[in-house]
Formats: sequence, C-alpha cells, structure tokens
Amino acid sequence: MEPIEHRVLVLGLPETGKSSFIQALDEVLKHPATPESLCRDGLADDRSYIHAGKPSFLAGEVPGRTDRQIDDTSVELRFKHPPTGQRGRLFLPDEKGEKFRDQWINRRWEKEYRESLAGIAGVLVFVRADAKPRNEERLGVLAKAIVSSGQERLFEMKEASAQVQLVDVLQFIAEFSAAPQPLRMAVLVSAWDTVGGPGDLRPRIPGKFVEKEWALLAQYLRSNPGSFTPKIYGVSAFGGVPGELKPSEVDKPAHERSRIVDDVDVSNESNDLTRPLVWLLQLN
Repeated sequence: MEPIEHRVLVLGLPETGKSSFIQALDEVLKHPATPESLCRDGLADDRSYIHAGKPSFLAGEVPGRTDRQIDDTSVELRFKHPPTGQRGRLFLPDEKGEKFRDQWINRRWEKEYRESLAGIAGVLVFVRADAKPRNEERLGVLAKAIVSSGQERLFEMKEASAQVQLVDVLQFIAEFSAAPQPLRMAVLVSAWDTVGGPGDLRPRIPGKFVEKEWALLAQYLRSNPGSFTPKIYGVSAFGGVPGELKPSEVDKPAHERSRIVDDVDVSNESNDLTRPLVWLLQLN
C-alpha cells in the first residue's frame, strides 16, 4: 500500500509546547506504545529540523524556540497504522508562535499560509496548562496602565489574553480559508503534569479543564460545530517540568516519560502520543 500524504496544521501562540510535542512524537513513533499504535515507517529524506532540537529534548530541556528567521520548519514523519496496514507521510510544519500572534495584532495573514490550509487533514491546537489564558490582573485597566513612574502606558495588542488571540486566529481559518469544514481539531493542553498537585483545584479532566480555564475557547468551539469538531487531550511531552527533571527521570527513555490522557477515559493514561493523530486522520 502506497503511503498517503497527510498535512496537519500545528497551531499555538509562542511557548505553548509545539516543538516539544513534535520531538516526543518522533520518539514515540520509533517506540510504539502497543502493537496497534502508529509506528515509524522509515525516515524522511530531510530530518534536519528534528535533529537540531533532539539533543535538548532528550536531555529534558525545552528545544530552542523556533527561529523566526528560519523559513523551512518542515517536519515530515512517516508512519504505519498496523491495524489497517495504511502507510502515511505526515507533514507537521512547526510554525513560529509569533506568526499567529502577528496575525492577531496586524489583522493580516500570509497568502501562502492561507492557501496551504485548503488540503489539511486537521489541526493540532496547543494551549498551556501552566499559563494564564486570561489577564485577570489587568481587569479594568485593559486600555492603559499606570506604571510606578506615574506615566500612562497604552495597552498593546500583544497583551490581550491568550484565549482572545487564539479564538481570533481560529476565526480567520473558519471564515477566510478553504480548510475543509467541519475541521477536526485536537486541542492539546501541554504541561499537563502541572495539573493536580497539592492544593490545585483545577479540573483533572482535559475537557472540563478547558471549559473552566479556557472558557472563551470552549464556548467558541461549542458554538461553531459547523467549523470545527474538537477533541481535547492533556499532554506532557517531558513527563515533568523541563529543566527540573531529576537525573533518574532524565535517564528514562524519552518515549516512556511522555504522557497523554483524553476525555473518553481519564484513567487510560499512556505514553501513546499518536492517539490524537489516529483520531485526526480518522484511522480508527
């Protein structure tokens, strides 16, 4: 069976875990969690982007932020789906988070990027569990703030809450692109290992977590079933806080450290990061 080409949009604001997830996914494909899980089916001709960030990831550190000057952030992963025998070439461009933020700020997007959405199979949307989706500390002073010097500072667009920016980017896709609709969307709540610690009252079910912490995003998706079909996952690419992992944890193989959980069965936690892709690509 010839491999089928699948293109998936990887979307998220700066530092939301996109690069780390791609690195972890590459490791999991090499070491499938079960005989039925997606597995590696050879290597892409060009793996320079993956190789550049691999040492940092394996050491339990966040790979360097995607360089805005790099035009080619192409990531190709070749896979096989054992239950069906289907083979595929998965294209996951690791777009710079600033690209999506600039889209919000400037109210414009690149023609090439817009046209590239026409044939995508789905979208991976990244939000962070340990980042504030709202800017509550600025309620009532969103237009301007008084700094210690007494000078007024105008509000900057980039300071808008993360979920406002993200929903706006999704509206661009829904209203002004030729992306297929409804578009399957896997919402990946990264740094999921930070949820559920002592005194943490946030929901431990990914869907309920998004409903409470990312309410605007949840409401937008619920109100637009004709544009997006979402499924929500909690993901930890490192299995802990990068840079703070103990030596014994870093020594553990990277594919064993990563964890994922979804809303179907929260007790079914595993290291099979291919689960969102199986759902996005409708392989099951």
